Amino acid sequence: MNFLDLDLFWFEINYGATLIAQNENSNVLYHMATYLQNSLKTNTTGTQIFVGHDTNIDGVGGLLDLTWPSPPYPLNATSPGSALRLDLHKVGDGHEIRASFLSTTFIDTRGHLTITPALFTQTRMSRIDLNSFMLLVSNSIDKKCTSN
Repeated sequence: MNFLDLDLFWFEINYGATLIAQNENSNVLYHMATYLQNSLKTNTTGTQIFVGHDTNIDGVGGLLDLTWPSPPYPLNATSPGSALRLDLHKVGDGHEIRASFLSTTFIDTRGHLTITPALFTQTRMSRIDLNSFMLLVSNSIDKKCTSN
């Protein structure tokens, strides 16, 4: 096992485990979902980028049961400067969330970002209809850990 695999394992245990993720990131995910849902009231669609500490990305990713490649790092790694991206799109009469993960490889000093799909484990797709997303959020968070 190399150091990066060990580091990822440590982060998954300390920040991605369900009870820890609920305690530490329910409020973050609640406000992300609320923001996306409220944007419908103003008829705003498009890209919303939520950037947090790697522990927030791990926790929110765990609560949403997301997985992402981040080459050359191990699966679900959160390298410095990475971000979880959720796009709200109008599709027909409804809306969907499209998830992706942004990261850099630090190969050069230009800070080129790589964008990869973040997959919802239940569907193995990077998109989910808004109602299913809101239900997933509601079932994943601990409401006692949220604030208005």
